[in-house]
Amino acid sequence: MEALSSRVARFEQNEANVDRWAKGGPTDSIDFGGGPVRSPARLIADNQALFDKAAATETYITPTGGDDAAMIQQAVDAGRPIRVQPGATYLMGSTVVKEGGIFALIGKATFKLMDGVILNSDADSTNFTPLFRLQGMQWVDLGECTFDHNRDAQTYPASLSKVGRGSNPYRHNATVEICPDATGSYPSTNVHVSNAAFINSYLNGLALWQVTNAVVSDSWMINATWSGIVGAGLRNVKFVRTHGYRCGVSAAWTTQRNIGDRASIQIREFPKNFTTESEGIPCITTGEFANGGINIDVGFTGNTGEECGVETIFGRAIRGLSGSGNTSLNCGYGRQLGAPFYPAHFWFEFCQGSFTGNEVSQTVVQPGDMQPDGYVIYPMIGDASALFPFVGEFSIDARANRALSAKDDAGNSRRGLLYRGIRSTGNVNTDGAHIDGVDGDGIYVTNTDVFQEKVLNASNFTSNDSTVINTNLVSGGGPIRFVRYGDSTTGTPSNIFALNCRVDAEKAVIVFDANLSAFGMSNVAFSSGPGSVTSDADQLNFSVDAALWRRVINTRISANNVAGFQAQSNGGNTMSMGATSSTYSGSYGVAASAFIHASGANTGGLFITASGGPVVLRPGGARATTFFPSGRVRIGPTTLDDGNKLQVDGTIGLKSYAVAELPGEPGGVPFAFASDGCKVGEASGAGTGVAVIYSRGRWRTLSTDEEVRV
Repeated sequence: MEALSSRVARFEQNEANVDRWAKGGPTDSIDFGGGPVRSPARLIADNQALFDKAAATETYITPTGGDDAAMIQQAVDAGRPIRVQPGATYLMGSTVVKEGGIFALIGKATFKLMDGVILNSDADSTNFTPLFRLQGMQWVDLGECTFDHNRDAQTYPASLSKVGRGSNPYRHNATVEICPDATGSYPSTNVHVSNAAFINSYLNGLALWQVTNAVVSDSWMINATWSGIVGAGLRNVKFVRTHGYRCGVSAAWTTQRNIGDRASIQIREFPKNFTTESEGIPCITTGEFANGGINIDVGFTGNTGEECGVETIFGRAIRGLSGSGNTSLNCGYGRQLGAPFYPAHFWFEFCQGSFTGNEVSQTVVQPGDMQPDGYVIYPMIGDASALFPFVGEFSIDARANRALSAKDDAGNSRRGLLYRGIRSTGNVNTDGAHIDGVDGDGIYVTNTDVFQEKVLNASNFTSNDSTVINTNLVSGGGPIRFVRYGDSTTGTPSNIFALNCRVDAEKAVIVFDANLSAFGMSNVAFSSGPGSVTSDADQLNFSVDAALWRRVINTRISANNVAGFQAQSNGGNTMSMGATSSTYSGSYGVAASAFIHASGANTGGLFITASGGPVVLRPGGARATTFFPSGRVRIGPTTLDDGNKLQVDGTIGLKSYAVAELPGEPGGVPFAFASDGCKVGEASGAGTGVAVIYSRGRWRTLSTDEEVRV
């Protein structure tokens, strides 16, 4: 065992080593028995390079408790990504401006405009303070931060309807503005906004002003006074899974004072009269924007909006529009009754591209607000006189869009919520539309005289396989309505197709307004009967109407083949043709060339053709009715054609009426049985019934030609 004196000596030495280690320099290290241990100064010296590298790549900022704008500006000027303190709030009393390079936020924090920064009045209404303006950027990443413009703590004019800087401040005044460089020479590019939030915006949340190559995804725009996101002059910009809530709705500044478009996302043209001087934000006015500019390749995928102002998404002057899977719940908030045009959930005008497979739903209309339309789809038709260089005629693919009203407790559509399902012009494909519960027209198609005078461009329109049900038609229109406005007096509605459509049983599919009656029609085909489905092609058809659910399946009909046809009601009764090889045999067989088709030239519409012989109806497998090629008909089980137009095997039963209940002024020459009518010799009041015929304005007995009596 170690002697006590040795242990005491070793302890004293270790105590001295600990004191030397604690006070040691950057080269000191002590071995206490478990390997050398570096002194604190040595640890710092050894890791200084790592500390220096971290400081060179990121700037860490912490809130000061007061106005942090100057501190943030200093961090931005360093040109490094900025790491925020998690959960912190940075108050800002002025705009932080970044010119060129990169701007990247790392982490989750809130940047908030301080109280009383924006002060507008009727005498001075042009003040506006963004939180950030990023100009001519090569890379932007806003991290997962929240940008709070604190709109309720700012001031608005008492009565004026315009606030903010520039001739059209609602286009670009935003909480965060991303725009060209200060000289207007090149755009900001490579913009990435993901999991960010723009809340309580004094006007707009995020402005993308002549930006190229940008993605905004999984972000929120909540309580923007005007729009959640605005943009103009965009190139290759995508909006994916964003959510807007009550954008364009404000109690702090009543947006009813200005009836312009407001939306969760609003993308518009860059007009040719905009300049840096006129708008107060850098503008590119050379090159492709020398005469204004359109937006190119702008996409909307999986975005949602709820209780937004005039629209959920508004797009204008977009070439290369793409969109699908977007949904909108309740819109039109703040668009007051009597405004010059109705609001709409999704509005695209003067665009080219596609917007398919989207859904809108209206469950409530706020008191005093206008009912919204579901969709506005206007392709661009323009010339060089336009506010932007969009010349020519273009089209939009708008298939499989749905517009629904709310349901009551019984599952019935509540009308009086949506006004129209789709408002459109020509050069549009709305096939597969599903519109349930509107007050006005299900689909309203008209011409447009904006930018280019057209004699009539409500042509080249399709809405095949569409469903338009539970319509009120308060304006006297139709499930699909064509109408012309303006003073043009020439033109022909042409290339219009609405086949296989389902509508309410009592309504015709298409209504052409009287102001189209002088135009005539060219290459027009549509489901012609109320609530009916028409097909003139070899295809699989499916139809459901309001009165009787019917399914058409396994269809392959051509000139030389019957490979199977079945029409089945929900009661289980079927009509089959060639459904199995044993359905028909021998003399009762249907020839191979037999087929059923519907005629677009006759509203009666249904034709059964059998070139190999008569057509025979056999309910239950027994011959019941035979239609001969001569036009004669035999009712009964025999096959004899005796030459009479109508041949009946057995007695004919007449419908029985009391004399007082016989129909008044029936058409044709009808027969009936008067159950209390007097035969010859029967006393009045004791009649036992007599056959009668309607002739020369009276019901008469067959035996005497006298008016029947009781």
